[in-house]
Amino acid sequence: MIELSNGHKFEYMAASGALAFDGKGWPWEWPLRWLRILDPALFTVVIKTLTFKPRKGNLRWYNPFGCIRLIKGGTLNAVGLTNPGIESWCRKIGPQINSRKIPLVGSILSDVPEELAKMAIMLNDFDLVALEINASCPNTGADFLRNIQNIVKGVKAVKK
Repeated sequence: MIELSNGHKFEYMAASGALAFDGKGWPWEWPLRWLRILDPALFTVVIKTLTFKPRKGNLRWYNPFGCIRLIKGGTLNAVGLTNPGIESWCRKIGPQINSRKIPLVGSILSDVPEELAKMAIMLNDFDLVALEINASCPNTGADFLRNIQNIVKGVKAVKK
């Protein structure tokens, strides 16, 4: 059992983006929910990462497998941080979430500490159990180790 500093306890967590922007899963997963094969309420769900501005990325509703790259021995996520941007999420998706039914962790990404802080403030209006700063997503194109000081600045800005 994992317990966060705010008292939220959980045993299982769904990785960032695995169950979409609302924790209910992607449209192609909905039949699994309807058939009760997949129950998102069993997990604390990290929503798909949001950026300050919308990103087109590689995920397309008409070709959901187009963002998967086959590699020797498996597959690679190549979604490219497709997302509507935080303002759109806050207007359209956030008001519909029910974190009492599906505990959600917000996930945000920006190379600009002030944007991270603003996004964290925007997410305070929603009943999220935690916040993830996605500083090491392989889709960012940034070198994590070379950008460590900026990451520290971002974390401090969010904490403040």
